[in-house]
Amino acid sequence: RRRLRLLPRLVPAGGFTVGSLEAAFRTRSVPAIREFLTGERLLAQSLFEEACAAYARAFAADSTFWLALSRRVFAGEWVLDPTVGQLVDTLIAHAAELPRRERFEIEAQAGLRDTTFDAAMAAHETLIREYPTSWFGLTSYADHMTHHGPLAGRRLEEARDAWRRVVRLNPNLVFAWDHVALIAALEGDSVSLGQDSLLGALRYHFN
Repeated sequence: RRRLRLLPRLVPAGGFTVGSLEAAFRTRSVPAIREFLTGERLLAQSLFEEACAAYARAFAADSTFWLALSRRVFAGEWVLDPTVGQLVDTLIAHAAELPRRERFEIEAQAGLRDTTFDAAMAAHETLIREYPTSWFGLTSYADHMTHHGPLAGRRLEEARDAWRRVVRLNPNLVFAWDHVALIAALEGDSVSLGQDSLLGALRYHFN
């Protein structure tokens, strides 16, 4: 278990918890774990298409590697992968085999489709309260608060604060800086807009 606590250092700004690592290393497939770790590195750099492909290869190497499939769903959402809905259904059927945090994440994601917006956001809020240092669930929460929250009567500053938490956890997420800049533009904050746009451009250039 001590070794597992050291392994997140292999993945810059990743969302690993010890529980996630234990699930990842249960696979007996060396190619599967190698592709999974590749996907984690790519995901932390906002390289979603490449991360999707790596996670897909990990799951192809071990069809019981549900953690890899859950990451595949997360990355797929950011490239508008049309198969995400079907993959979520598959994961819900195997939710008991996911680590606790990832189970919360996939159930919160399914809630956006199957329940009301407020109920789905409540599930996300439980997730980020229990795992405050993970940017995975926080990213989903921030994105939906940005694009759907105002229509449900939620304040845009809730989305802004969530995105700022995301970039503190993982400054390499270019798309997160883009959302921070978007919200600054919507709020008429030209100073923050310029700063955040510049930071996002620099992250994109150096990734």
